[in-house]
Amino acid sequence: MIARFNKSAMLALSLSLIVIVSVSVGGCGKRTPPYGKIAGRVTMNGKPVNHGSITFTGEGVGSMYNLGPDGEFEAKSYDLPGLPVGKYKVAISPLSYRTSKTVENIQQNPNAGAAAKVEVPVKYHSAETSGLTIDVVEGENPPFNRDLKP
Repeated sequence: MIARFNKSAMLALSLSLIVIVSVSVGGCGKRTPPYGKIAGRVTMNGKPVNHGSITFTGEGVGSMYNLGPDGEFEAKSYDLPGLPVGKYKVAISPLSYRTSKTVENIQQNPNAGAAAKVEVPVKYHSAETSGLTIDVVEGENPPFNRDLKP
């Protein structure tokens, strides 16, 4: 026996399937929170800090980035465009280990030997004692340039 459907029944069935597929595909994904792009430069008394890292600590979020040859950094990773929107405390830590990226930074900078001797005072090593903060907003943010003082 061959079942026959009229055109309105077929249209209703087609529309139902489209709605079911759309809801199941579009409504089940993990939502990404809004992000802000952050970049800047860290110096100590005007000299670049190229031998350490900068850490942003927020509510339930912590991210660390290496400082480049001129003390520059950009807060992003391969899958995230920056930091989630919010308030962060910031720490500047000396290099405690060398990665291939930091070795490359030092090799590319002829003054790296002198710059690497710049000491970052202990108070900046912790987000709790550094006194450095940032309020990240969605999209582009002003450069986070800091000249540390003893």
